[in-house]
Amino acid sequence: MIWENCKKLRWRLLKEELDNLGWRWLEFASRAKGDARKVRIAERLRAETAVTLKWIAKELHMGDWTHVANRLHKAKGNDYAGNQDQFKLVQKLPTAPTLL
Repeated sequence: MIWENCKKLRWRLLKEELDNLGWRWLEFASRAKGDARKVRIAERLRAETAVTLKWIAKELHMGDWTHVANRLHKAKGNDYAGNQDQFKLVQKLPTAPTLL
């Protein structure tokens, strides 16, 4: 019963987003796999449903699930390129002496 409700919810959310964009279902395949609108839809699906990254990748034509994960990570602002200074500080930390 709960699983059926989850299925209905994810398809309802997808339909809402398609209507908001004025897209038809087939347009997912013709858009770039990293299209910002697809990423926004993926964010909403992850926030409001229990869908997997694999499901999102397949249904939204976003390539591999790892691509979806990377896009969602970047969309949250967790891009490691901006943390290079912190990374350099960690590299400079002294190592603990080894005990023999």
